[in-house]
Amino acid sequence: MRECEIPREGVLPVPVHLTLEDPDPAFDRAREAARELARSYGTEAELLAWFDGKAGRYFPEAAECLEGAAPSWVQIAEAKGGNLTVDVNQGTYVFVFRGKQSLS
Repeated sequence: MRECEIPREGVLPVPVHLTLEDPDPAFDRAREAARELARSYGTEAELLAWFDGKAGRYFPEAAECLEGAAPSWVQIAEAKGGNLTVDVNQGTYVFVFRGKQSLS
């Protein structure tokens, strides 16, 4: 993974933070907890993109990454209407959802 793919607070759409009691949650557990939190905002919470800091993976993958720009997976999610980010355990996992327009 290229360095510019690591998410930074200033480039994430409407970030909310979630700290799980388990300091080392599995990806699936973190994703479900993030979805539950996103739904608490009164939305269906469609997952558009994610970052797995433990494994160094992200989705969707993209071929280009420009220095100083938001990570490509964040740009793609925003282009598809991503307007809520759930940051789990301080960047261990990051999930971008599309929800109600009033979230952005």
